[in-house]
Amino acid sequence: MDQSPYHLDQVRRDAVWEAMQEVCAHRGWSLLAAHVRSNQVHTVVEAEVAPERIMSDFKAYASRRLNRLRLGELN
Repeated sequence: MDQSPYHLDQVRRDAVWEAMQEVCAHRGWSLLAAHVRSNQVHTVVEAEVAPERIMSDFKAYASRRLNRLRLGELN
């Protein structure tokens, strides 16, 4: 890992969940299952793209949402 671990409290978990729903709606992907935990996220997605693209977009959308909500920095 290049960065230190990032702990997601309930507010941050909710923001990540919403970001994943947003990117799936925008890209036309089907989010079949998701589990957002304090230290990891698991998803099952149906899409016509490589898994790396999905992971990259999830991370980008989640980061932008956390930053927009001023939740990007841990207290």
